[in-house]
Amino acid sequence: LAKIRDILAKESHHIESASQADDTASLISALEVEKRDAKAQKDEVKRIQIVDAAIALFSKNGYEKTTLEAIADSLHMAKSTVYLYFENKEDLFMECIDRLTVIAVPEKAWDDIRKETNFLKRLQKRGLAFHKAFPSYRGILTMTKAALGSNNTKLAEKAKNTLTLMTKPMKKDLRRGRAAGIFRDIDEEIVAYLFLAMGEGLGFRLMMDSKYTIEHSIEI
Repeated sequence: LAKIRDILAKESHHIESASQADDTASLISALEVEKRDAKAQKDEVKRIQIVDAAIALFSKNGYEKTTLEAIADSLHMAKSTVYLYFENKEDLFMECIDRLTVIAVPEKAWDDIRKETNFLKRLQKRGLAFHKAFPSYRGILTMTKAALGSNNTKLAEKAKNTLTLMTKPMKKDLRRGRAAGIFRDIDEEIVAYLFLAMGEGLGFRLMMDSKYTIEHSIEI
């Protein structure tokens, strides 16, 4: 019996040690995953900061006069840091075009728009959000439309996809509004692009002077 007790004690100690080793390994693995996730999140935040700074400078100075060095300087970072995220200026510019679909109607306005059940009012709320943010991205929107005629097929396709995504929510609202009897029978795709074009023109008019407010203009 004494020998059996000794054997059982040794086995129990071995099992406990193995269990502790497994727990330690699992904890280390979990910490490594958490660390990787935190780094990925930090990298994504930095990437968005660079893109937003680039959009502001591209909109203000145009493509040719905007350099990666100027973008880095605006963020008080080294130019080499920008190169960690983007191969060159063209690569960064394409990312700016992609981001248009997010910043044209700021995220903070999405919930209010989604909750609106009247499709005409939804379009009005989209218009208000679009124009409040317009000065910050007007230049990149103009360059995106110009890129449709670019000899760079990759850039032209990127511009096409972005403009398609920008008009998609409006097309959806128009289609639903038509089904609900709010709008007459229309080609929602053409009307959505007309709204985008009118919206851009209105944006420039609102920047000229203070004669019209955004709210009054949207109502018209």
